[in-house]
Amino acid sequence: VEMTAVGEESGTLEETLGTIGSYYDNEVAVATERALGLLQPAITLIMGILIGLIVIALYLPMFSMYGGM
Repeated sequence: VEMTAVGEESGTLEETLGTIGSYYDNEVAVATERALGLLQPAITLIMGILIGLIVIALYLPMFSMYGGM
């Protein structure tokens, strides 16, 4: 708000709004990269747990069959 007031007073409102827009575009890009940086390891961990559970579910009956022999 303050920057737009300064731009209005100095007569460079268009340039000021362009600068503000670029700044906030950059802020959104940085926030998105941070969120993806945190999300990727979490997804990898969840996928590993799911695959581990599937492997256990497949091999557990086989081990109990061999144990009964």
